[in-house]
Amino acid sequence: MKKYFLLFIMIFALFVTHCDDSGTNSKKEKYSGIIEGVDFDRLFAEPTALEIETVYHEWNSRTDELRQVTLEDTLFALIGNQLHTVHIISHVNGENLRHYGAVILPTDTTIDEFPVLFYNHGGDNGVDVNSFLTLATFSPDMSDISKKFFIAIPSFRSEVLIGSETYLSQGDPSPWDKDVDDCIGMLTAIQTTYSQSDMANVYVVGASRGAGVGMLWAARDQRIKKVIDFFGPTDLLSQWTKEICYDALHGNLVELPGLDYLNENIIQPLKNKTLSIDEARHELIKRSAVYFLSDITPLQVHHGTADEIVPVTQAERLIEVATELKLSEDEFQYYLHEYSGHDENTFMKGIDEMREFILNE
Repeated sequence: MKKYFLLFIMIFALFVTHCDDSGTNSKKEKYSGIIEGVDFDRLFAEPTALEIETVYHEWNSRTDELRQVTLEDTLFALIGNQLHTVHIISHVNGENLRHYGAVILPTDTTIDEFPVLFYNHGGDNGVDVNSFLTLATFSPDMSDISKKFFIAIPSFRSEVLIGSETYLSQGDPSPWDKDVDDCIGMLTAIQTTYSQSDMANVYVVGASRGAGVGMLWAARDQRIKKVIDFFGPTDLLSQWTKEICYDALHGNLVELPGLDYLNENIIQPLKNKTLSIDEARHELIKRSAVYFLSDITPLQVHHGTADEIVPVTQAERLIEVATELKLSEDEFQYYLHEYSGHDENTFMKGIDEMREFILNE
């Protein structure tokens, strides 16, 4: 009887193992091979050294020419117990596009030079300066930082900046890519306009799309000292993106900042054979911060484990590569916030660590 019992256990174990492997293999097969005419295995393969080098070459070929800076409006806002002057500024870039952003001026009169902190917003619908001011008002850490920093709030091209008026930044949408060009131009505008801005101490905090922009910006601009990433996308060659692409090819778009652009300019052109795999890969790689991590540090990462918009696996990809690169704690820090999602709750959970990361050298 004992012999038959052991035999049953062995057969059952083999059955369970086979089912588990079958489920895994089934999922891999679903997102592999030719799907709607697109070779998923080629499209989502790891980048080669040449592909990475090609991205750097494109970035280096771009100009950050600044043609004009204009003060568009002056506002006043209370953050904590301090009244701040807020400038709405614009600059015209080398593409002859006008870009708008807000600059909150510091109030500490005992300091001669002030660091610059960029806040890069999430989503595709522009940024409301008043929404940021409300968030800062209810955060003692942010209201303290606002006294000692220039705080910059960029819009991205084709988006609105809402202050006392509504300003529309020019240009076609280019999530995570030309967004960086807009930020580079705004920082140069601040550098040339505000003599007290300290270009040796420029920090970027970004949320969602804005976090991806911040990381890619640091890879391109040596003026960026540190980046804080709140639930940003990091790898557009990941399993997550495979599933999004699969759904989009079948007419199903999930809610994700930047996906309308990716679908219109990459996914559907791939399906229609008007864009090559190599061209598509270039577009995806240059929007994937994880492949440029060694040029992004110091970096601090915050992500909620219950994020249903940008899954925590995107942060885990950064952690995986940071481990491979053997980055120190000074170079790379991460906080995975249990039960938090893609929202202000995760931001508020991480604000103490963010403040320490920015203020402590």
